[in-house]
Amino acid sequence: MTITNTFNVHFWLKKSSIRKDETIPIFARIWIDSIPVDVSTKEATFEEHWCSMASRVKTRTKNGKYINEILDDVNSQIKKSYRQLKEEGRLITAQSVKLRYLGKDKAILTCKGLIEYHRENELKKLALGTIKNYGATEKYIDRFIKKEFKSNDVLFY
Repeated sequence: MTITNTFNVHFWLKKSSIRKDETIPIFARIWIDSIPVDVSTKEATFEEHWCSMASRVKTRTKNGKYINEILDDVNSQIKKSYRQLKEEGRLITAQSVKLRYLGKDKAILTCKGLIEYHRENELKKLALGTIKNYGATEKYIDRFIKKEFKSNDVLFY
């Protein structure tokens, strides 16, 4: 079964974050199936140096060619991340492409791996009442896996 996604990357100026030196950060927006996710390019330029039609810095400005080369590299790395996820048969979302581009994605292949990831990364976002019940929920899931699958863990495909 082949799943096709609409995929696009474009650059824009985040005008709500003007720096003290009057430069504006340049962000990449990753679009997959009409859902956007933004990622910083760690570059900035003046608004008058930006060409919104080309989504690039005007080349006749100071550092214009250099910044555009960086944007081209960011674009190719994001596209490479998309292709890798596609080749691996992973679920492709704008967020998953961003995480792969940033090197923050980690394949979660088992149920216990998912629980561990949730405990490490998401638990701090939960309310105290939810946290106090989390240990019991883990035990219930562990018992269920042992009873239904006669195993200590279940592999996700």
